[in-house]
Amino acid sequence: MSKNLKILVVEDEALTALELQKKLVSWGYEVIDVVSSGEKAIEKSLELQPDLVLMDILLKGDMTGIDAAREIKSKMEIPIIYLTAYSDDETFEGAKITQPYAYLIKPFQDNELRFAIEMAFYGHERQLELKKSESHYRFLAESTPDMIFIINPDLSVNYVNESSLKYLKKPKDEIIGRSLKEIFPASVFKSQKKTLNDIFRNGKSLCSEDLIIFPDDELWLNTCFKPLKDDNGSVYAIMGISRNVSKFKKIQEELQGKDDFNFDIIESISQPVFYKDKLGLYRACNRAFEELLGLSKEDIIGKTVYDIAPRRMADKYLEMDQKLFETPGAQYYESEVQHVDGSVRDIIFNKITLNDSEGNLKGILGLMVDITSQKRIPNGLQKSKNQQDAVIREMHTCIQKNLKLVSNLMGLQADSINDNNISMMFRENQKRVQVMALMYEKLSFYDDPTHIEFGNYLKSLVSLFINFYKPKGYYIDHQVNAEKINMSMDCAIPLAFIAHELVSNSLKHAFNQDKKGELIVTLEKDSSYWIMGVKDNGVGLPDNFNFLKSENLGFKIVKIILDEVNGELDFKNENGVQFIIRIPKIIDN
Repeated sequence: MSKNLKILVVEDEALTALELQKKLVSWGYEVIDVVSSGEKAIEKSLELQPDLVLMDILLKGDMTGIDAAREIKSKMEIPIIYLTAYSDDETFEGAKITQPYAYLIKPFQDNELRFAIEMAFYGHERQLELKKSESHYRFLAESTPDMIFIINPDLSVNYVNESSLKYLKKPKDEIIGRSLKEIFPASVFKSQKKTLNDIFRNGKSLCSEDLIIFPDDELWLNTCFKPLKDDNGSVYAIMGISRNVSKFKKIQEELQGKDDFNFDIIESISQPVFYKDKLGLYRACNRAFEELLGLSKEDIIGKTVYDIAPRRMADKYLEMDQKLFETPGAQYYESEVQHVDGSVRDIIFNKITLNDSEGNLKGILGLMVDITSQKRIPNGLQKSKNQQDAVIREMHTCIQKNLKLVSNLMGLQADSINDNNISMMFRENQKRVQVMALMYEKLSFYDDPTHIEFGNYLKSLVSLFINFYKPKGYYIDHQVNAEKINMSMDCAIPLAFIAHELVSNSLKHAFNQDKKGELIVTLEKDSSYWIMGVKDNGVGLPDNFNFLKSENLGFKIVKIILDEVNGELDFKNENGVQFIIRIPKIIDN
């Protein structure tokens, strides 16, 4: 639990506010103030800087809780949880605009509020960290002189940095979402279309050097295209990094076909440049090359790659040089370069062969483009993948909210029924739906829906189930022995639902007050299956129990889920009951 969390309570019912304050304090939170109007809520939020606000919607005065929340969030970043008796669509839609972390409909259970507070605080902290990280990497992308861009499969522009806009001579809103066909001349687009479609098809990185026509200029650009892939290996976008190498191209033309090279000219280039003869010996380099390696010219000239680089890297350099000598012309590839202090940089090598006046091969001239900072730009700028994950999280959030709505409707229905047996049935299923909503809520705070650490998730679920289902006056000792196992949400959800049905069945039916209850839940894996066990020391199952023919609703749900995922169930009816569930890992693919 997040101790010392400062909470502002906004509630116009005095008794409700007092009861809420007592609960929060007993849970270890600090209630910094209780107010009953929207105006006071804004004033105290700005003055006291709470970590979280619990906000009723219908308040004293002219301002609603939604109005107050909107005003507070316009001035500060703070999580808000609505506590309200209103479940109509209009109120909910109005509240949704303020992006609350939860919308709890009165009356709600204590655990529901506690989980909502913890989840809100945790989610808010994570969101602040992500914003800070995204800001850092966006600064890198926007401050580099290189052009950085992301292209969608339909060849429309997903992202461009400021350097790109300087060359395109257009504002960002006239670039984002537009096809490359609308931005570049037909001849340039034709070449771009072939290159990009090839990368979308084969999923391989590519470096090239092309003459690109911009509105006010023609530039030689060295561009490295990197496919961005989802977890299935499909390319959902392409990120490109382009550097202006027009000056280097001009120097290449000046040096080509000359017997005597004046290499002082390469000092005018800001990127690292080197020249090797046909024996592979360095004969010239500029200051930027010295700085990249941390070596002086005296340590470089006359030496081979094995004298200035670790063997692993030198082997790669030699291999690529030999290929270029065998097939003279131009060569582009990405590799690493190590500084004398041990740090490693990611480099694009742009090399050409040079000939003397008689056309004989003379050596290799190389330009190096440092792309280390660009490669460290995370997927925060790779918008397509984030959008996919956001859709998944939003989908599960909608499921969670709909389950809460169903739960409240079932509660209202139970209140209107006079038959105790039918009313109890509604109450029982209302509890099941409430738990499922909280299960989805816990899942919604995982950043990557393809990697759920199910061991810890299972531990939190078992605690949730015990709080909901343990009979009053019973002492039940429970253990969760779970390996740390990552799985996708598609695998985690059915396994979590099965855990709910089996654990809740034990808690409701296995134990009596005469004997200390024991409940053990396990999670492990082998080469083919996720394996979960649920064991209790209770009364056990009837001797003639048949799982496939059981009329128990929980067991029916388990059977339906297992049929869907091709899972298996075994059980032992000794000293209680033990269930063993096996779900094939293949569904996680």
